[in-house]
Amino acid sequence: MEEQRPHRTIVVLLGCLGSSILLLLTLVVGGTLGYLVYRNQRDEPSTPTPSPVIRQASPTVRSAFGGRATPTRPAASPTPTPRERSSPTALPAPTPTPAPTPTPTRALAPSPTPVPPTPTATSPPPAPSPPPLPAGPRTVEGWQEYRDPGYLRIQLPPDWVLVTTPDYPEYNLRSCHCYWMIMSEPMVQNSPSAEDVAAWFDSMGPDDLPMGGVLIEILRMDSEYAPPVDWGQPLASVPLRQDLVVDYYELSDDARVVGYRYRDAQGRQWLILLKTNQVLASYTNPLKITIGTILQTIDNR
Repeated sequence: MEEQRPHRTIVVLLGCLGSSILLLLTLVVGGTLGYLVYRNQRDEPSTPTPSPVIRQASPTVRSAFGGRATPTRPAASPTPTPRERSSPTALPAPTPTPAPTPTPTRALAPSPTPVPPTPTATSPPPAPSPPPLPAGPRTVEGWQEYRDPGYLRIQLPPDWVLVTTPDYPEYNLRSCHCYWMIMSEPMVQNSPSAEDVAAWFDSMGPDDLPMGGVLIEILRMDSEYAPPVDWGQPLASVPLRQDLVVDYYELSDDARVVGYRYRDAQGRQWLILLKTNQVLASYTNPLKITIGTILQTIDNR
């Protein structure tokens, strides 16, 4: 019995020691866990009472390159301190936009079908206006001049020939101051009589003249030797220049023989008879321009 008692004592002591060690380990482990729990709870933020948040739909934004831009999330705000709960502010209801009233479309009147213009007969171009007339007797540089003092002054182109019969009653030359001019056909007369010159002039017709040929007779009607002349009624009054208007006569059907009648400043009556192989209808005809210039140089002063 006494040999078993020390053995039991050792077992009891060992049991107590083991229990103490287990208790100590339990306390250490429990304290450590409690400390960790306490530290963890102290480090974690307190969870506030969530307040209602009104989420508004943000409009979709297109990027500058045509795609849709990714909406940016707002940064997380710091944890607010628990405070008195505020009531959410009510947003005003959006005002409804009235639908646009459709504009009534007015029916367009049908456009008229364009009618092509009626072709009109092509009218001939207007005749050119005649050159301006000089105010007084014209002087042409380089033209030959003939003067009968007290009666007539006239100029002729260089290639024209002047034939005249002087009035010398003592030599039986009674010309009554008749003057004949011929172009492009030189003529030689040895003291012709007025009758001879008149007969020669009268015998020449437009068809007897060379191409471009012209005969002009100037007759002073107040002479005692002037023959009687009856041309009938004038066709029109024509200005040879601004201060000289003459009566115009057409003495042939083809207008190649024409006559002019006028009075000078002294009241004397003059006749001009003109023959040509051309019809002087156009103001641009060079021959008509030359004849007109000759008549514009006549000076009866």
